[in-house]
Amino acid sequence: YITQADKDDEFGREVSFADVRALATAEGTAVDEDILIEGIVVSDFHSKNMEANPSVSYDKVDVTVNDCTAYLESPDGRYGFRLKFAAPADNVCLRGEQVKILLDGVTLSRESDPMRYTLRGLKAGNIEKAAEASALEPKARTIATLTDDDLYTFVTLRDAEFVFKEGSYTNIWEPYAQSCGELHHYKYDINNRMDGWASLVRDSEGGAIYMLVNTLCAWRRAGKPLPQGMGPLSGVVVHTPMRRYGGDM
Repeated sequence: YITQADKDDEFGREVSFADVRALATAEGTAVDEDILIEGIVVSDFHSKNMEANPSVSYDKVDVTVNDCTAYLESPDGRYGFRLKFAAPADNVCLRGEQVKILLDGVTLSRESDPMRYTLRGLKAGNIEKAAEASALEPKARTIATLTDDDLYTFVTLRDAEFVFKEGSYTNIWEPYAQSCGELHHYKYDINNRMDGWASLVRDSEGGAIYMLVNTLCAWRRAGKPLPQGMGPLSGVVVHTPMRRYGGDM
C-alpha cells in the first residue's frame, strides 16, 4: 500500500495559535517536533521601525534588533506573535504575506503584564510562503478597548491625534540620533548614541498611548509637520521598555 503525503505533512503538522501559546513558558520552551502555524505577516523587513533598538552602552545602539524582528497575526486576527530571527538575513517577511512557520528548533517564550508571546531563533528555512502579499484588514479599536490579545497584531485606532503637534515625529537633539543619510545635514557630528522616540497619541474618548519611532526612519523628519487633525492611526501594537524615557512605554 502506498500513500502520498500532502504538502502540509511534508512541512509539518499545523496547530493553532492558541495551542502554541499554551506551550510557551517564561523560561522559554524549545520545540523539537515538526509542528507549524499559519498566519499573516503584519510587519515589513524593509522597515526600520519594527522594534526598539536597545542601547548596549551609554553611546552605542544595537540596530540589528529591528532587522531581526517581525510580527505574525492569526488568520482570524485574534492573536499575534513577535518573531525574532537568528540574523537579519533570515528575516524576509513582507507585510500582507500569508506564511507557514515550522516551529522545530524555535524557542517559545511568554512575558506577562501584559501577556505577550515571542518565537525566537527563527531562520529562513522555518518560513514557507503560502500566499502572496495582499492588503491587510486591520482591527478597529479605541485605546481603552485594547487588550493583551491585541499585542503584536495590526490595529487601527479610531479618531486618534498627536497630543503635541509641533515639530516632527521625533523631537530630539539630532546629533544624538542614528545617522540617516540625507536627513542629517547639520554642522554637528552625528554620534549614533540613541535611537527611538515616543510620541504621545490620544483618541476622542480620552485614551492615551505612545507611538514609537526609531531614528533610522527617514520619514520621521521629512520637512512636514505632524498631522494636525484627528483620524485613523494604524500599526502593530507592542509593549516596549524604553529606559531613556522612564520605563515601559
